[in-house]
Amino acid sequence: MQAIQSKNKLSTKLLYILPIIGAILFIILYMVGHIGNAIHNSYAEESYMNSDDNSRSVLSSERSLSIAVSSALVDLTLIPSASGVFASTADGSSPLTITVSTNNPTGYNLNMTTTTTNLTRTAPLSGQTPVIQTLSSSGSFTADNFETNAWGFSLDGTNFEAISLSRQINQTIKEANSSSTDIYFGAKLNNQIPSGDYASIITFIATTNPLEANFDTAFDAAGKTQVSYNGQNYYKMQDMSGFICSMVATPTDTTSAESTQLIDTRDNKIYWVSKLKDGNCWMTQNLDLDLNSSVALTNDTTDLNSVTSWTPTRSTIDSTSYGNITTCSSESDSGTGCWGLTNTGFTSTSGNNLWDNDNNTPYSVNPGYRYMTFTDRTSANPAWYSNGDTFTNCSTQDTNCGGQGHYMIGNYYNFAAANATNSVESTVGHTVTDSDANFVMPNSICPKGWRMPIDQTTNNEFNTLLAAYNITDTGALEFNYQGLNAIRRAPLYFVRSGGVDDGTLNDAGVDSRVWSSTISAASYGHYLYFDGINIFPARSNNRLRGFAVRCLARTDQTIEDATYLQDVTPEMRQNTAIGTTTTVLDKRDNNEYTIGKLEDGNIWLLDNLRLGGDTEITLTPSDTNVATNFTLPASSTTCFDDSANCDGSGDSSHTGYTVAAINSSNREIADTNGLKYGNYYNFCAASAGTICQQVANSNATYDICPANWRLPTLFNNGSYYELHLAMDLNNTEMINKMRLNLPGAMLNGNLTRKDNYGNYWESTKNEMYTNHSLTIDASGIMNPEDANWRYFGQSVRCVLK
Repeated sequence: MQAIQSKNKLSTKLLYILPIIGAILFIILYMVGHIGNAIHNSYAEESYMNSDDNSRSVLSSERSLSIAVSSALVDLTLIPSASGVFASTADGSSPLTITVSTNNPTGYNLNMTTTTTNLTRTAPLSGQTPVIQTLSSSGSFTADNFETNAWGFSLDGTNFEAISLSRQINQTIKEANSSSTDIYFGAKLNNQIPSGDYASIITFIATTNPLEANFDTAFDAAGKTQVSYNGQNYYKMQDMSGFICSMVATPTDTTSAESTQLIDTRDNKIYWVSKLKDGNCWMTQNLDLDLNSSVALTNDTTDLNSVTSWTPTRSTIDSTSYGNITTCSSESDSGTGCWGLTNTGFTSTSGNNLWDNDNNTPYSVNPGYRYMTFTDRTSANPAWYSNGDTFTNCSTQDTNCGGQGHYMIGNYYNFAAANATNSVESTVGHTVTDSDANFVMPNSICPKGWRMPIDQTTNNEFNTLLAAYNITDTGALEFNYQGLNAIRRAPLYFVRSGGVDDGTLNDAGVDSRVWSSTISAASYGHYLYFDGINIFPARSNNRLRGFAVRCLARTDQTIEDATYLQDVTPEMRQNTAIGTTTTVLDKRDNNEYTIGKLEDGNIWLLDNLRLGGDTEITLTPSDTNVATNFTLPASSTTCFDDSANCDGSGDSSHTGYTVAAINSSNREIADTNGLKYGNYYNFCAASAGTICQQVANSNATYDICPANWRLPTLFNNGSYYELHLAMDLNNTEMINKMRLNLPGAMLNGNLTRKDNYGNYWESTKNEMYTNHSLTIDASGIMNPEDANWRYFGQSVRCVLK
């Protein structure tokens, strides 16, 4: 783009437009109408405007949010002088008006963001890139004290402030289905700024505010639909999310809570769930899922995060033929149990009790539809077994057990069954010892979107829940009959279901035992226990015993909660199920990418990087995997070889080894599968200017991947090579999983081997002049240990750190 000097006028602009004669500062605001996700407490899908459109509207389940900008081009006339001249869009021109409309009852937030706070000259001068910096202070400036050679924005046309990477414009706008915000821009320049076109990008993001709603409203707001069962409509357990739970109001008292019944799509069992005072959504009814050694549970319906499916080696034992349980009424009763379960399902052919000899294999028992008749304790009776609750048969779940569905005892599971593993040892990764105390199992038999409670020393979710109801753990809460009544009443509804031990159901109607996800010692796991006088939120018992299971909704974020690549964290990797994919933006240019968790347990960028184009970009540690700022050059066809003076600088040491180069000619072009070819980077560019030597002695530590991401390595965890082994797939299957394509490579100024080869940089040094690459060809042959000259222009993929 050519700058035009006329009558000592300075021509500058934001974004890219055709050259215009005159002294005009052109501000082009490219609006992104982001209609967010759980990160922003929104409930619709992301959307982006077209370049010729200034507005966007998205509807989701009759919830709407739209954003419009009055003009994509704002003219700011500026005639510089030696002492500096101030001008703003408030001087005789209309402001830029941002209009947001929503039917969300709690309104919306409006943010203004940018990838750089400077206006950058689009055409460098003698190897330099002049900039107009934003105001240096966080304070307010007027025309009288505006800093020279700076620019900023204003909400009132008078008081200006610095441009920041992210600025909340309106914190909350409520009770209005449409509202507008005016934005003004100003600058003060002297003739020290070289004439030319200066560029930047500004983005406006509108997100809805969270609702405080009941469960029906929250599920509807999230776009979920009900299913019909026996003439009733239910939302699904598997549709629960941290976002839905966050919209439901947290109770302020200890006697009531927002509640609903949800259906488990695995077996059509109906469960009560409530938003409790600890801020979590809990099942307030014990799990009643039967396990089948011929039926796999999958991560589409079950809380499986480190595996995609699990088939239990043992089916649930059916003990529904036994009669009513005789309530334990004396201490001697508790020793022998109140309900015998010794049958062929519990013993081996040699007569050994299997449950009593194997704490790794999953065991469970179905006692039928039984519920408790609640017996209140009226005094501090020291007999722990007295005032027991009475168990009663219920023919089916559809009778709701006499209106007491909360008090269903559900099934009994040992620790392995509750935590969805055929070998606790294999899940932990070694023989379990006391040093594994506080290890949290990654999977459970809870429905998808739910999990087992954590019961660690420093993170005891049972204890946190009870403390919210003033039921605190002091070791043994002797004679605390008020607390022991409260833990069984609304809204908690814990039941005295006892536990399976030695082939019998012990202490049914007398005590409660509920598994957590946490190992406590070599053969033990943590669980919640209470009886007639004691409450222990973190008791420890042998993992082979059969206890109840309760689940709480997952509120921890997954990759599906991320808006930007830079928002994805290592914690999300742990919380995300294998096979999950989602789309996110890159903060640096708002390009959209697909990411996913693959079988190696890592989060991968599943599209080729498209960062960079017609102008250079300044990358910073806040948005890129770099230690200091790095300028990614504009697209070219040079410096993809080892010729001296490749960039025309006159420096013979400048070759494709030493000068960063990118080419974006195929950035937005897609192959026959709809996958974009992306950009080509020599290794100096791919490593963000850190490995720019002909002879390199180290691997790349920094690169142009987003912040929190990195280039794959060959031999370290997360490499293409190890991914290949972990996925246990053939080459074609792995190529499909990773969505790899065949962009070819840039070499000697030309694109070569397009649609025949794909070459993807790795951070690992091979020899003095080469770096390792993953290479694939059109026949599906893959070589994760290939190597290429560092001046090659190749594709870039990234993996989460």
